[in-house]
Amino acid sequence: MFQVSDLDELHALLGALLKYKFFQSPSDPDVQEVAGSPIIANILNKLYESTIKTARSQLNELSAKGWESKKYFSPDTHPFENRAVIGFARECDLFLKKWSFEERAKYIRLVLSPYEVSDEHCQKVIQQATTIESD
Repeated sequence: MFQVSDLDELHALLGALLKYKFFQSPSDPDVQEVAGSPIIANILNKLYESTIKTARSQLNELSAKGWESKKYFSPDTHPFENRAVIGFARECDLFLKKWSFEERAKYIRLVLSPYEVSDEHCQKVIQQATTIESD
């Protein structure tokens, strides 16, 4: 069983995974695979919660509150992640041409894990992803 209980190690691991997922090219098939993986999403959710719990257990309330404040997705507070999910959606033909709102919202939440995403923000991402940009 793999276990990490050092807060600095948890920060480093979570940061590395989030940077890989959100700061790489959405057209890279390897990044698409990671971003759209339910297994990776589950791991990120557990890692995020473990980071908060570990910070609390080590009496580092400032760190715990900092991570908690970032848990809820907003394009204003998560601009890189917002650009990434729009990029991933634009690379997905099913997202663009076939899926219902519910299927698109499920995909957005999967890609944006470990962040929690409201229906309102899903709608904004869908609108941005399906709007053709003019030069």
